[in-house]
Amino acid sequence: MSVREKIVARAVQDLGIKEDPPKSNKVEYNDWYYEGTTINAAWCATFVSFCYNYGDNPLPNIDTYNGFGYVPTIYFKAIKNGWIVADKTKAKPADIVIYD
Repeated sequence: MSVREKIVARAVQDLGIKEDPPKSNKVEYNDWYYEGTTINAAWCATFVSFCYNYGDNPLPNIDTYNGFGYVPTIYFKAIKNGWIVADKTKAKPADIVIYD
Protein backbone atom coordinates (compact mmCIF):
# COMPACT_ATOMS: atom_id res chain seq x y z
CA MET A 1 0.00 0.00 0.00
CA SER A 2 1.36 3.44 -0.93
CA VAL A 3 1.80 6.23 1.60
CA ARG A 4 -1.12 8.13 0.04
CA GLU A 5 -3.31 5.05 0.31
CA LYS A 6 -2.34 4.64 3.98
CA ILE A 7 -3.24 8.25 4.74
CA VAL A 8 -6.63 7.94 3.03
CA ALA A 9 -7.27 4.56 4.69
CA ARG A 10 -6.60 6.10 8.11
CA ALA A 11 -9.00 8.96 7.36
CA VAL A 12 -11.72 6.63 6.06
CA GLN A 13 -11.35 4.45 9.15
CA ASP A 14 -12.66 7.34 11.25
CA LEU A 15 -15.67 8.36 9.16
CA GLY A 16 -18.51 9.24 11.50
CA ILE A 17 -16.35 10.12 14.53
CA LYS A 18 -18.14 12.54 16.82
CA GLU A 19 -17.01 14.73 19.66
CA ASP A 20 -17.75 13.33 23.08
CA PRO A 21 -19.49 15.12 24.67
CA PRO A 22 -21.10 16.89 21.68
CA LYS A 23 -19.75 20.36 20.82
CA SER A 24 -16.74 19.84 23.11
CA ASN A 25 -13.99 19.33 20.50
CA LYS A 26 -12.95 16.27 22.54
CA VAL A 27 -11.60 13.76 20.05
CA GLU A 28 -8.55 11.51 19.95
CA TYR A 29 -6.87 13.74 17.34
CA ASN A 30 -6.64 16.68 19.76
CA ASP A 31 -5.47 14.33 22.54
CA TRP A 32 -2.74 13.07 20.21
CA TYR A 33 -1.76 16.48 18.82
CA TYR A 34 -1.73 18.28 22.18
CA GLU A 35 -0.25 15.23 23.90
CA GLY A 36 -3.09 14.68 26.36
CA THR A 37 -3.47 18.33 27.34
CA THR A 38 -7.14 19.27 27.37
CA ILE A 39 -7.59 21.83 24.63
CA ASN A 40 -10.95 23.07 23.41
CA ALA A 41 -9.89 23.66 19.82
CA ALA A 42 -11.28 22.82 16.42
CA TRP A 43 -9.88 19.52 15.23
CA CYS A 44 -9.97 19.75 11.43
CA ALA A 45 -6.22 20.43 11.20
CA THR A 46 -5.23 18.01 13.96
CA PHE A 47 -7.21 15.30 12.16
CA VAL A 48 -5.19 15.86 8.98
CA SER A 49 -1.91 15.79 10.92
CA PHE A 50 -3.06 12.62 12.72
CA CYS A 51 -3.90 10.85 9.45
CA TYR A 52 -0.56 11.76 7.91
CA ASN A 53 1.27 10.57 11.02
CA TYR A 54 -0.54 7.23 11.15
CA GLY A 55 -0.29 6.91 7.37
CA ASP A 56 3.52 6.69 7.74
CA ASN A 57 4.13 10.21 6.43
CA PRO A 58 4.32 12.60 9.40
CA LEU A 59 4.02 16.24 8.41
CA PRO A 60 7.00 18.52 9.02
CA ASN A 61 7.05 20.95 11.93
CA ILE A 62 4.40 23.42 10.81
CA ASP A 63 2.82 24.56 14.08
CA THR A 64 4.51 21.90 16.22
CA TYR A 65 6.47 18.73 15.62
CA ASN A 66 3.09 16.96 15.22
CA GLY A 67 2.29 18.93 12.07
CA PHE A 68 -0.34 21.64 12.24
CA GLY A 69 -3.26 22.40 14.50
CA TYR A 70 -4.52 25.56 12.80
CA VAL A 71 -5.57 25.69 9.15
CA PRO A 72 -4.40 29.28 8.48
CA THR A 73 -0.87 28.26 9.50
CA ILE A 74 -0.65 25.60 6.78
CA TYR A 75 -2.24 28.01 4.31
CA PHE A 76 0.32 30.77 4.90
CA LYS A 77 3.25 28.34 5.00
CA ALA A 78 1.99 26.77 1.77
CA ILE A 79 1.97 30.18 0.09
CA LYS A 80 5.42 31.06 1.48
CA ASN A 81 6.94 27.73 0.41
CA GLY A 82 5.27 27.45 -3.00
CA TRP A 83 3.18 24.41 -2.06
CA ILE A 84 -0.05 25.81 -3.50
CA VAL A 85 -1.37 24.02 -6.56
CA ALA A 86 -4.19 26.04 -8.07
CA ASP A 87 -5.00 23.52 -10.81
CA LYS A 88 -7.66 21.31 -9.20
CA THR A 89 -7.21 18.70 -11.94
CA LYS A 90 -3.81 17.86 -10.43
CA ALA A 91 -5.22 16.96 -7.00
CA LYS A 92 -4.39 13.45 -5.79
CA PRO A 93 -5.75 11.34 -2.94
CA ALA A 94 -4.26 12.51 0.39
CA ASP A 95 -3.51 16.03 -0.86
CA ILE A 96 -4.45 18.65 1.72
CA VAL A 97 -7.20 20.90 0.38
CA ILE A 98 -7.79 24.31 1.93
CA TYR A 99 -10.65 26.57 0.92
CA ASP A 100 -10.17 30.32 1.14
